[in-house]
Order: sequence, then structure tokens, then C-alpha cells
Amino acid sequence: MPFRGAYCAEIDFGTSATDSYFLDPGNFAASASSYFRFMLYLSPDLTMANADEMSIFDLRSGTTTLEAGVFLNFTTASGFRLGIGEATATSLLSISTGVWHTVEFTFLIDSGACDTGTLDMFLDGSAATQVTGTDQAAITDWRFGSQVITGSSATAGYILLDELVEEAANTATIPTTERYPDTLFMHETGHAFVGPGWIDEVQLLPAVGAADNVIIIYDTNQHEILDRGNIVTRIAQDATTTDRTMTTIAPYYVKRGAYVEITGTAAVDGPWALVKVRPKYRSEGAITQFGRTLNV
Repeated sequence: MPFRGAYCAEIDFGTSATDSYFLDPGNFAASASSYFRFMLYLSPDLTMANADEMSIFDLRSGTTTLEAGVFLNFTTASGFRLGIGEATATSLLSISTGVWHTVEFTFLIDSGACDTGTLDMFLDGSAATQVTGTDQAAITDWRFGSQVITGSSATAGYILLDELVEEAANTATIPTTERYPDTLFMHETGHAFVGPGWIDEVQLLPAVGAADNVIIIYDTNQHEILDRGNIVTRIAQDATTTDRTMTTIAPYYVKRGAYVEITGTAAVDGPWALVKVRPKYRSEGAITQFGRTLNV
């Protein structure tokens, strides 16, 4: 719980130099366009040889044909650079180590004639030179991670990847994730927060067609749900509330933590809980200290 919101994907080149990536079978036909955004961190000790290059995010037709991507490039003359291109980076921007960067990548797939594809990248708001006249087949999957393009992989250090989003329009409309949000959208049972605090509002968003979805909130820091005396509030469906969002407005105070139990018939559209909270502790250290000293 103290580390919720602090997780991300790590690729440690000191452990393995093998290509490591997440693959998604996303299909983009000719003339299609899409927008991607992700966070990227390069460790200060990241080591690559001169002229080596790896893909961080790429689009492929079939399983092997690289059609476009975002690439990490290193040369002794220019240092680390992030770039875009078809098979390799042809438009590059310098990128620093030891800090998080926001990367935005936009593509327009070739229409099938006259090489009409385009690629755009923004690194922390700075635009790379647009790559035009690209020739691509329809995209059948995209990969997010590290894959050797030129030379070999990094030999030391690591990269961190986080908050990958994709949108048919500009990703600027999608907010970044807060570490300690005031409103939690919960799709499974778990703690809204640990320690003292207030629950200002709870909504049950039931699965469409279900009639047995239930939310129960317990005052507990150890997901103790056998003692019904710990129940703070309960929202339940019945036959007359099918497909309706139900809300209870508080505030409810909890001493140990707010544990949200979500049960009932599940589907791709629910049940979910929307919980507005005001926890006392909003830092990793404070939450950890609370867990170490609590004895109730």
C-alpha cells in the first residue's frame, strides 16, 4: 500500500541484455493515425557503445517488419538521443539521464500509395523534426520496451517505463496519474488508503445486467472483513437498481484504513467503485511509519 502509484516497468541491462518488451496486437490500417504518450527514465549509469541504437516503442507489420518507432541512440560525439524514423532514428533530440521525460509519439500510416505516412515526436514538449514520406504496411502489433536495432543492447544501467496511453486524438486530453489522488476508481477489492482519514463519497457502478453487486467499506489496515463491527458503509443492488449508479454521501471517518470490498456478478463494465477520500497520510514515509507503529 505505501508504494501504490510508485510502480513502473524496469529493464535492467546489468541483469540481461535480451530484448524485453510488452507486445500488443493493435491493428492500424492504411491512412490510420494514433497518438501515444509514455514516461521514460534513463539511469545515470546507463551504458551503450558508440552508434548503438535500441527501439523503445515501435510499430510492426507481421511479427518482424519494423514500420516506425521511437529509438534510443548513443554516440560518443552526441551522447544519448531519442529519435523517430521507420527502421532507425532519422530525427533526433538530446535526452538526459537521471530524470523522468515525457515522450509523445504520433503517426499517420501510409495510405498505400505515394509514401504519405508521417511521424512526429515531442520530448518534454520540444518537437523533433517531422519525418515525412514514410512507406508502411498496415500495422498488426506494437511493442513497448527494449529491442536492439543497431549494434548491441546496453551493457549496464537500466531504463524505467511508465504511463503508456494511446488515444485516437491528442494525448494532451489525458491527464497524468497522481500518486495520491482524492478520487479513486477501483475495479477490484483493496485499500483506498491506509491510516486515519475520511471517505466523502462512495459510488457503486454495477455491471450492466447484474443485480447482486455490492460494495462494503471496512475500517481496517489488514483487510480484516470477518469482524462485521468494522463495517463503515454498504451499498447493494437489488432487482430495482439494476444498471443504476448508487451513491452514498458521508463523510465517514476511519481510524485504521479504508478497505473497499467489491463483490457480485462481474463483467467488462463492472462492478466498480468510485471513492472520494481525504487520507491523513499522503507520503510513502508517513504511511510506512503508521504501519510500523500501529498496534490496534
